[in-house]
Amino acid sequence: MSTRSQVFLFVGLMLLLAACVQPTTSPAGLQIVDAWVRPAQQMTDAPPVKEAMPITTSSGAMTGTQATTGTMAITGTMATTGTLPMTRSTGGMGMGMGGANSAAYMTIRNPGNQPDRLVKATSDVAKVVELHTVEEQNGVMAMHPVDGIDVPANGEATLKPGGFHVMLIALTRDLKVGDTVTVTLTFANAGDMTVQAKVRER
Repeated sequence: MSTRSQVFLFVGLMLLLAACVQPTTSPAGLQIVDAWVRPAQQMTDAPPVKEAMPITTSSGAMTGTQATTGTMAITGTMATTGTLPMTRSTGGMGMGMGGANSAAYMTIRNPGNQPDRLVKATSDVAKVVELHTVEEQNGVMAMHPVDGIDVPANGEATLKPGGFHVMLIALTRDLKVGDTVTVTLTFANAGDMTVQAKVRER
């Protein structure tokens, strides 16, 4: 291979690499970086549980127990539909509303001078999508929905395990490591942004 061919090959590889790591950017300037989703399988077996963790969703109150391994079995009463038994699937974030649950995480950067706010999320892999956070309440970690996630001007919002996240409830399909999930985020100012999130363990 000639020197010129090697140079062209090197430049081409560098351009390809740069394209792969580019964040998703909205016309308003918001950037979505490192979007990923937890894997989940729609199974019905639940491992033993060890400690309690109350959970609240916008559709009703639920309480559950969480094992030290991060797996969970949930039982609870829905305010509008009566008692709804639920068990956690292995590899996912639990069972609810007839299917396994998962969550999407990412970093939302706002290089502009105006703050913004994530107010909604949708995805075709879940029947219900909500914005959630995890907080300590009476010495116990509790997960509950929020009406929005602020993205400060010249700053960023980090969606991560143990904090803010996009909750994917009642999955319509299994999420396996290596899969890609489409998530549409709606911001108060920037409008809709669609991101492709990879399914991975962490």
